[in-house]
Amino acid sequence: MGITKKDLNELNSMDIDKVSVISGASVSTYRPKGETAEERRLRKQGIKEQQRDRRMEKKMNKLAFKEEKRIMDKQASRLQVKGRSIK
Repeated sequence: MGITKKDLNELNSMDIDKVSVISGASVSTYRPKGETAEERRLRKQGIKEQQRDRRMEKKMNKLAFKEEKRIMDKQASRLQVKGRSIK
């Protein structure tokens, strides 16, 4: 399931201060020496979830920048009349 316009609108309507920023540095790859199979499974599950979240964040950023570029291109095209730029 992908990101929809509704998701983008919700993201745009969010308060900037309330949006958390996830960085790649927050992913812990520490592996204890005597790790049990259960601990390994849980650690790997957590890492996979963080990767999924990061992919979703990356996709949303791409869409947001694509939308912003479309808007700016549209505005720039309105400013040009007969090949001359209006300032």
